Amino acid sequence: MALWKPDNIVGSAERIGRRFFERKPLVGARGQISRPHKYDISYFQDSRGSISFDRLGAQSVDGKVLKYLNPLAREAASKLTPKATFIGWAYATAKELQEPNDGGGIVIEPSPIAEDAAQGIRENVYHAHAVTTLQDYWLALHLRQIFERHNKFQTAANAPHVGLLRHIRNFATRKLKGKFGNKNRSG
Repeated sequence: MALWKPDNIVGSAERIGRRFFERKPLVGARGQISRPHKYDISYFQDSRGSISFDRLGAQSVDGKVLKYLNPLAREAASKLTPKATFIGWAYATAKELQEPNDGGGIVIEPSPIAEDAAQGIRENVYHAHAVTTLQDYWLALHLRQIFERHNKFQTAANAPHVGLLRHIRNFATRKLKGKFGNKNRSG
């Protein structure tokens, strides 16, 4: 089967992904209450002004599209300061972003990137960005809420499983501490 060619209009069943890069978490004081959210708000903020996404497939996450996007995402991670490691995408359907249960919808507009060898930019026909009237911080909060509610994550090919496992372990530890407390019990 051929590689999916995206249309100029984002379909409601398309899978829309936000790239996640492994970040070193801030370490608080001993006994400090951890944040209740799965994703840090910084994953949904962008210093370039508009939030960008990858279109991952027409009806489901397409393996061939991921194979195309993985090298682009790893290259983008290597250009970050400080350098980061690409771990995968949090994703939702376009409909879940455009018509959420609460709050305003976010229009996902295709914005393919043309190759520019002189600038070192590779082609990405699956690139899209958010169009909204929300200010950056409120948009990041809204996106985090939508992506946490739908809770879908696609791990990158050759992802650093140690970092991802550490992320999962830390998340589970925070949840357990919140539920059972942080008491040292001796036998």
